[in-house]
Amino acid sequence: MGREHLDQILISVEKIVADEFQRPGGGCVVKPHYCSGRFVKCFSGCQPLLWLTFHLHHGRPLDDVTQHRTGMQMVSGLLTGFEIDLPHFIIYENPAPRLTHLNREKPMNIEQQVASYYTRGMLEEKIVGVMRSAGKNLEQLRPEDLAAIDEFHLGGREATQALADFMQLRPGMHLLDVGCGIGGPARYFAERGCRVTGIDLTEEFVRVAESLTRMVKLDHNVGFRQASALELPFDSGTFDGAYTIHVGMNIADKAAVFREVARVLKPGARFSIYDLMRSGDGPLPFPMPWAQTPETSFVASVDEYRQALQAAGFRIDHQRDRRQFALEFMQRMMGQSASGPPVVGVHLLMGEHAPLMLKNVNIAIASGLLTPVELVAVAG
Repeated sequence: MGREHLDQILISVEKIVADEFQRPGGGCVVKPHYCSGRFVKCFSGCQPLLWLTFHLHHGRPLDDVTQHRTGMQMVSGLLTGFEIDLPHFIIYENPAPRLTHLNREKPMNIEQQVASYYTRGMLEEKIVGVMRSAGKNLEQLRPEDLAAIDEFHLGGREATQALADFMQLRPGMHLLDVGCGIGGPARYFAERGCRVTGIDLTEEFVRVAESLTRMVKLDHNVGFRQASALELPFDSGTFDGAYTIHVGMNIADKAAVFREVARVLKPGARFSIYDLMRSGDGPLPFPMPWAQTPETSFVASVDEYRQALQAAGFRIDHQRDRRQFALEFMQRMMGQSASGPPVVGVHLLMGEHAPLMLKNVNIAIASGLLTPVELVAVAG
């Protein structure tokens, strides 16, 4: 086989690899034998020489590399004796090792991990199902019918209403919802005459938000798109106001987010925040509603929020600690769910560990580790 032929094979294979890495959930799964540098030498008699394995999109366990190979098993036999650049290839020496766990060649970044964490699968179908079970007519669904599930933050609709009191809302203003979830607050503000654009990392949340908004016939005033708060896809000076509710706990670089929000706001616009913030030292109990482990949890103190806001050009106009409100709300919630979770509730967004997550939040607030805080800042 000539070198030109080999190069063509490698170009084709590397395209397959590149496409796989770009696909959500894709990537090489294991590297039992690590080679130094980017060059792999194929030696005659090594059987098999190279196997390229992928994490199957449908999630079927891959416990033995011999079970799932690409056409590279055939190609690898042609590569004997060549020193070639294979940045994504994996060497397996005969016999093939048994795999006890999947270890990605390219780990997901924080934003991908956060989006993956919140993705439930079949979420819209579950919500529609519980609405029907609760006796709701889907043809006449109202935003308040969804409030028990779509206000995915401590205090629910009550907390949204309380924050709204400091937002200086007026009919026709265009609001940005940073981390919109399934769209509860966006629909609440749209009902009050605002136009709202929501962004979220989680594709499923965006799809469900759009669907629920159509169901309650508010889609003429509310739109959603998948995007990162670190790189907002909007022109400077687009919005009359912005808000973020229980989103900062998943964002490490809050200063970068606040700079982006400042960029897309008009001068004098208000940026309203309602987040859980650090109020004491000590390890947090996990899982929490926003993170299964500390790796994707970035809870900061109110002073850190204030400093980051001021560095982005904001002036702090309002600050309120909502600890007592939160404790009373959690007490009511736990009392209502003593005999089991309600038919309609945010547990659908949290999964099977919802009771433990809510318990951990309550412990953290009661012990002084966390407190929910409202902050409203004015753009320069």
